[in-house]
Amino acid sequence: MQNFMYLAIGVAALLVAVAVGFLVLRVTVTLSVVERMLLLTLEELRATLPEVRGSLVNVNGILGSVNHSLETVLGGIGRAAALVVDTGRKLGTNVGDRLGRLGLRKRS
Repeated sequence: MQNFMYLAIGVAALLVAVAVGFLVLRVTVTLSVVERMLLLTLEELRATLPEVRGSLVNVNGILGSVNHSLETVLGGIGRAAALVVDTGRKLGTNVGDRLGRLGLRKRS
């Protein structure tokens, strides 16, 4: 009876060893596939990176030009607004003088 138990434990240990071996083989195959995918991804990234850098340089140049254009436009708008305000003051003074001469100016 004791010999049968030793035989059963031995057979069970062999089955566990075979299952673990199969599991290690599957993990090895899976890891090799993952390694190939990572190497391919790395290779593609290295090939694409200079293009991305070039695109970023182009985008940076475009944004610099847009920024300069906006600064120019805003400066022009500021000057135009100052001119409109100054002209409005002059016109207001002229209109007030004319109305005063006609006696139509509002008296406070």
